[in-house]
Amino acid sequence: MGSMKCPECGNEITDDVKVCPSCGFHIKKKFKMNLLKVGALINIISVTIFALIFIAYQIMAQTDTSTEESTSSSVSISFAVNPDDASKALSILIVSCVLVLIFSIFNLLISKKMINIMLSMVMFIGSVISGVLVFTYGFSMFICCLYWILLLTPILNIVGSILCLIGSFMQSDD
Repeated sequence: MGSMKCPECGNEITDDVKVCPSCGFHIKKKFKMNLLKVGALINIISVTIFALIFIAYQIMAQTDTSTEESTSSSVSISFAVNPDDASKALSILIVSCVLVLIFSIFNLLISKKMINIMLSMVMFIGSVISGVLVFTYGFSMFICCLYWILLLTPILNIVGSILCLIGSFMQSDD
């Protein structure tokens, strides 16, 4: 058995102690809450990156359209992307990202175990469903780099949701 210092009061305690005998600090709770926070932060970061890349993609698409109209000698390469499928995939992902972002923020703010478990399960299920739907509707965009961004976001959200769920289950009852 090793020993460590209590993060709260600094007294020497053994590794297997759950509560510091001096100050009553819950040793494992701090670790568990960190796992919950890491999962929520992964979700928030993945949604933010998706939003920034999506905005940049939209700006580039608008400037690309305006330059094509002004120059008649430009050569364009187009892939067989069904615009309806692409818009469905983007719509699904945008709604999913907004919900994951809201639930992640609630997970960070709320410290009740059962609520965190429910929020994490909803995030996980929503991320899996959006990942499947984005893969299904976005498959016609397989060559396009936007497709990989579309598919990477639900995958990161699934990972973040799993970490939130594990952190929620490990959280002590309040």
